[in-house]
Amino acid sequence: MLIAYLLVILLLAGGAAGGWFAYGRALRLEAQVAAQLSAGAAHLQAGKDALKLATNQHSPALINQSVADFKEAGTSFENAIGVLSSDPLLTVGGRTPGVGTYFLEPRLQTAEAVAKMGAALSDAGQEAAAVDSQLIGQNADPTSSAGSRLLKFLTASQPSLAVALAALKDASRYAAEVDPKLLPSSQQATFTHALASIHDELAGVEEFQRLAPVLAEVLGGNGPRTYLVEQVDPANLQGSGGYIGSYSILGAEGGTLKLEKSADVLSIDTPYPTPGQKGYVPEPLELRTFTGDHGWRLGDSLVSSDFPTAAKVGEQLYTNETGQSVDGVIAVDPITIAKLLDVTGPILLPEYNVTVNSSNFAEVVYQRSEFRGTPGHPGYPYDGKAFLVSAATKVFQSITTVPASKWSALLSALNAATSQRHLQVYFNNAGAEAEMGRIGWSGAFAPAPAGGEMMREVEANYGDSKVNYFVVRTYDLTLTEEADSLAHHLVVNVTNPAPPGYAGGRTYYFYVRLYIPADATSAKASNLQADKVATDEQPPPGTKFLDGWVRIDVNSQTGVGTHQFIFDWTTPLNQDQSDNSIYWQKQAGTNADKLSVTYTTAGGKTYKADSDLTQDRLIKLTPDGVTIEAGQSGAAQLPLLG
Repeated sequence: MLIAYLLVILLLAGGAAGGWFAYGRALRLEAQVAAQLSAGAAHLQAGKDALKLATNQHSPALINQSVADFKEAGTSFENAIGVLSSDPLLTVGGRTPGVGTYFLEPRLQTAEAVAKMGAALSDAGQEAAAVDSQLIGQNADPTSSAGSRLLKFLTASQPSLAVALAALKDASRYAAEVDPKLLPSSQQATFTHALASIHDELAGVEEFQRLAPVLAEVLGGNGPRTYLVEQVDPANLQGSGGYIGSYSILGAEGGTLKLEKSADVLSIDTPYPTPGQKGYVPEPLELRTFTGDHGWRLGDSLVSSDFPTAAKVGEQLYTNETGQSVDGVIAVDPITIAKLLDVTGPILLPEYNVTVNSSNFAEVVYQRSEFRGTPGHPGYPYDGKAFLVSAATKVFQSITTVPASKWSALLSALNAATSQRHLQVYFNNAGAEAEMGRIGWSGAFAPAPAGGEMMREVEANYGDSKVNYFVVRTYDLTLTEEADSLAHHLVVNVTNPAPPGYAGGRTYYFYVRLYIPADATSAKASNLQADKVATDEQPPPGTKFLDGWVRIDVNSQTGVGTHQFIFDWTTPLNQDQSDNSIYWQKQAGTNADKLSVTYTTAGGKTYKADSDLTQDRLIKLTPDGVTIEAGQSGAAQLPLLG
């Protein structure tokens, strides 16, 4: 593999006596080592391929094949180690002054490190096969719920995962002993790929080991748990997603999930209490602009754009209204449910004579829930919130019976929903909540990146129309670098093309906040109406905000209403690094609004980048231009190492 010509040089340097004999022996040793390393690499790849295929096809036979390949790989790598460490020609030659110690020894060490790395990966592969075998085996018990099967898997997989993690750490340590420059050029790319694979698999196992106890807690593995599921209507946008039109109560015990109740939120929100009455909680001041002085209720609990804050409020209000306490809050909007339908497949709702799938769900829900018009329209007859309650109930029931073969797809769907802020999760358990934040599921207000800054525009449709389903925004951010500061000029164009016939009318009357760094100067907002009642919101640490009100009525002639408002502010430039970054956090419940950034350097060069707010974005400014990258994404995963 990598020592043939080195052995030749060593033996020739030893003098003419016995040269031809030594030369022949060197060639044989080289052939032995090369053959064992090559065979080990081939079996290792075959084992990984079989394991990946076994996971995709849920095939125990392929699992067994992968184990056999991993064992063969381990044998080959151990044989190579034996030759490299025990043959006197190599051990003595490597200690020979001159060409041995300075030339041959480091190459022998690299060859041995490669072999040991391969042996450790073979061990990890066998343990990975054991884990995947346990995962596949969960399909053999279709009588139990998906949650109980997952809980069993979490427990059964831990010993193999611990051994796999140790083997991967060994492989990483041996890889660090390899000098890539001493590998044949044809094998350097292979080694680089192997190094990346070790890093990814290590990260995957460590990620899952952090997630596993949290999943066990959430699934009721430590006792019964109860969760409030808020079914959010982003067509009536609020700080953390929208008005909560309906809700469900989800129980979890021993891995079994049970949907205990689903109902219209008005069944518990009304009648609204007034000051002095039992259960009265004063509303935030900006919300009182429309509601007067009645008490704060669950439906309007998502005022804060920081979901953990909003979830705690929701818990308190739910307990006030029902007397029941919960252990956490899960907020879902129709996009989340649509993504889950990609996993469960279409679901028939015979009582409504309709089948919903991932493509039509959001549209069907909006039309059936919000249209108040005439026959012949897709939304006729009006079903109100009952349609969403019925559909969400059936989807949740389908999720609880998802086979283990679809768990990975289910996590991918949930990760996508959290990345796009259509799903947000809060748990009272501190460890579980910390993990939700780490994997990007919490919906928490995102802090500025190290050495950078943050920004976030948030709208709240307190006018109580349902027009956010139609509203379109564009953001044009101009950044101008000065000697020691960065001037920001954000132009927001909002278009309201809402047609007639929907609940709440066509007017978009909303409260807007722009969160910026606390040290920003020269901050001002233009084309916004001033607050009628001063807000009592306390901004998240390290931030402040500009705010105001906008009303957009649809023009009866054009069928569209538009408004433009502008924000300006200046921040200090980070002088300790060559680039500066801005983390733009997407508002929950919104879609892919367009984003354009124009950046002018202190030297007068101008650059431009375009993107959208499908998810959080990281804007990077360098002397050579501007880029817009994806921000934090949902990172929950199962330990599928194939």
